[in-house]
Amino acid sequence: MSKINNFLYRFQYELFAALGAVIILWQMLLPGYVLTLDMVFGPNVAIPSYSGLSASTFLPSYLIYLLHFFLNSVVIEKVILLLLFFVLLYIPLRVYPFQNKYGEAYFVSIFYTINPFVCERFLAGQWEVLFAYAFLFPFVSSLIRFYRELSWHSILSACAWLLGIGMFSLHVLVMGTIILILYALGAAGRMLYLKETRMARQFSTRLCVALLLLVIASSYWLIPAFETRASDVTSFSQADWATFQTASDVHIGVLGNVTALYGFWEEHERWVTFFLSPKASMWLWGTSGVALAALICLGIAVGLYHTRTRFLVALLCVIGFLALVFSAGVGQSVVQPLNLWLFEHIWFWRGFRDTEKWSGVLVLCYALFGGLSIEYLAKKLVKYKRAAAYLVLGACLLPLLYTPTILFGFEGQLQPVSYPPEWAQANNILAQDTHCTALFLPWHQYYIPVFNNRVLTANTAPSYFDCTIISSANAEVGDITDQAGNTPQYYQIESAVTSNTADPDATVQLLRSMGVHYIIFTNDQVYDDPYTYPFLHSTLLHVVVDNPPLVLFAIP
Repeated sequence: MSKINNFLYRFQYELFAALGAVIILWQMLLPGYVLTLDMVFGPNVAIPSYSGLSASTFLPSYLIYLLHFFLNSVVIEKVILLLLFFVLLYIPLRVYPFQNKYGEAYFVSIFYTINPFVCERFLAGQWEVLFAYAFLFPFVSSLIRFYRELSWHSILSACAWLLGIGMFSLHVLVMGTIILILYALGAAGRMLYLKETRMARQFSTRLCVALLLLVIASSYWLIPAFETRASDVTSFSQADWATFQTASDVHIGVLGNVTALYGFWEEHERWVTFFLSPKASMWLWGTSGVALAALICLGIAVGLYHTRTRFLVALLCVIGFLALVFSAGVGQSVVQPLNLWLFEHIWFWRGFRDTEKWSGVLVLCYALFGGLSIEYLAKKLVKYKRAAAYLVLGACLLPLLYTPTILFGFEGQLQPVSYPPEWAQANNILAQDTHCTALFLPWHQYYIPVFNNRVLTANTAPSYFDCTIISSANAEVGDITDQAGNTPQYYQIESAVTSNTADPDATVQLLRSMGVHYIIFTNDQVYDDPYTYPFLHSTLLHVVVDNPPLVLFAIP
């Protein structure tokens, strides 16, 4: 019995994170693909691009590409999802930067994982953003330790985590870099103010060396980015800012919505109608939200009161406040003029079309403030038998009440699915053509596949068929109809395919001249599709597979 207890105690963090990941994913661990807005997996894994800014995420993408030679892509997706939530739960437990005498790190771990920001981003399939968000915690934690210790280990760890962040999200990398700049200015300024010249010199020297090593380690993507000058940032305009602006709440506005960790731009699109909102039970959501707000405010007050945490908490308050302001973006609020100015005058800021990603930084600040609050209250209650333990347990329940839709497979909202057998039948034919190029219909970048439980999903065809797939690159959100990188040939095809009055034979002849050999048509969006595709009735087409829900045409 003692061996079991020792094992449980020694690996308590690992067991907690593993169990938590299973409880969160639940039915998503069953056989089948989990497909949602931007998370599309299939048996066909393409070689990742290595040019421009896309080179930054090359290594994780290439690892997935290599793994698909040894593992089924279904298994790869399950491993990614399990690893994501394991990391989200485990890292705050392992690297919590303050005292963890009463188990307050468990609250931090749960809150950092179970919150509206993570909920919405996962339902939108942005698992790469969430990995970068997960690495943000140890990055900030290492900076806090470096301020206290000035050790090489701490600052090198911080830069290593920042390097890892950049492998998954350039947006979060920029956010981390801004945090690092604010941290360096604040820490060095305080040391100089206190006339701790030697410490300031040591701090600056080690930080500069670590940053130099970070730049060298990042050269694998910085060099391609500078050489090709490839960046979609400069192509973003006011139409992008308006379309991707932070969503408002009818009761609390934009700033209130962001403060509550909501505001993902898809909240004002039809995507939101496919899922349950934690706000559905206003009483539960409001009560737990007020309790969490009280914990966070108390943590700020306590942190500012004690000298050992005063500077760090003050710095976190500044970072959290800026994250709140930036996250509100160009939504209707008092900070809209400032964010508009940033978009118009800071060239790289245009890349933050989706400014609500800054809410991830706000979650981090909230979690740390909550941990300090629990530490303070537990000290007050420790003399009353198990009162401190009950306090920590109650605090850990608050995130579950505030965002209950994450538990048990996001309340069953994402079910594993298999691609229809008709797709496999068509793919067996396409795979025999070594120069296969196919047009996929319906012509929508995001559509509602029947086989995916009618959940809005990015086009799945490129991830499934062993063929060069030509499909829509039109996101159809707001005024955004054009995506950078499209060729003139693409626009010719799009114009012909989306025309309901064009001559059918002329369209087929155009497709043939563009090197298209096949047309794949699925009736997933037949009832609300504005396009009728009259060219499918052309006598120039040869039907190869006629097995609804999929029809495969050949262009002789």
